[in-house]
Amino acid sequence: MIPQDYESWKDCIENKCGIALTADFVRKRLNVYTDTALAETQRFVLLYGEQHRQRIIEWLQLSLSGQSMEEKNT
Repeated sequence: MIPQDYESWKDCIENKCGIALTADFVRKRLNVYTDTALAETQRFVLLYGEQHRQRIIEWLQLSLSGQSMEEKNT
């Protein structure tokens, strides 16, 4: 099932896939998903659609901004 909200997506990435949403990982994924000329990004859109790509970008940005706030509070 494809996550439809941020919390479900974050749970899927971190817990089901075992991927840490580090600032480095998030920035790398943002570089990929925001570059529509990349074959990887084009495949993603073919498989999941443009609307989902836009959601992923928003969720990655949200994750990154949350990390920035957490870093400031430590």
